[in-house]
Amino acid sequence: MCTQMPRQCASQCAKWMDAETKRLLDMCLQEKAKLNFTSKDGVSRHGWNNIYTHFPQYDRRQVNNKLWILISKYLKWKKELSATRLGRDTQTGGIAAEPGYWETHYGTQPDSDDTTECMVS
Repeated sequence: MCTQMPRQCASQCAKWMDAETKRLLDMCLQEKAKLNFTSKDGVSRHGWNNIYTHFPQYDRRQVNNKLWILISKYLKWKKELSATRLGRDTQTGGIAAEPGYWETHYGTQPDSDDTTECMVS
């Protein structure tokens, strides 16, 4: 979902493919294993420098935004999981809920994730 004006978004937003997202997460895990993480901020400056080189098609802001969007989505999922009787759908990786949950809480079931995301930094 783009939070900028459409014209700005078209030139600045990145369209991430699933394989690229997986590679980003795998690289973050590698940097964490190398201790290039801080407990407060996540990936360290040195860790980010290692990660950026593997994504020349995106600028640094786009890579940072993608990771923070993923973290935000994960934290929301974790909060929902602990606050409700939701679970994880092992086939899709999405949230599994009892019939009627989405309509009761949100008015509709959420669509699948759009791979085009943009944040204002």
